[in-house]
Amino acid sequence: MALIGVYFAAAYEKPDILIDNAGKTIALRAYDNNLSLSRLNGSRIVRERWQQRFAASELSRWKYESFTPDEAAGRELSCDSLSCIYRPEYAQHLLISLVRNELALTEDCQNADVIISLVPVEIRCPAMLVLDRWDFYNNGGYAIWLPETDQEDIKYQSVKQSRGNFPWVN
Repeated sequence: MALIGVYFAAAYEKPDILIDNAGKTIALRAYDNNLSLSRLNGSRIVRERWQQRFAASELSRWKYESFTPDEAAGRELSCDSLSCIYRPEYAQHLLISLVRNELALTEDCQNADVIISLVPVEIRCPAMLVLDRWDFYNNGGYAIWLPETDQEDIKYQSVKQSRGNFPWVN
């Protein structure tokens, strides 16, 4: 039995993106398992749990510098006042938009493969995956695993999916 536990622990793939139950804090995982968070003033319990689960030595906050093409060159994450654009080094084929303001949705929905929106998405959005404020409200937090090639699918799971659909969970 212990061998089975060791196998599953070693085979577990850590998510690349985490969103808390309130849909207010987003964490991005780096190759060294350190986490970069959209904010550090959210739930202390959530931050500590994420740091413990990832064995992360540190948690840092995103740098919200103004976005210009020159400033964005060579960076995985570039932010302006409306949203952040994330292109992971290990998944260059994906463009992920982390939306903070609904004014960013029109442009980001047309360009991004994944939309993670802290506000409701009330427009048609052709991205491969769209998660918005209502998804977090109805399903809790999310974990997202990004594919390393464009031949694979994006995997994601909500807290509600992991707990099951029982009357005492809803």
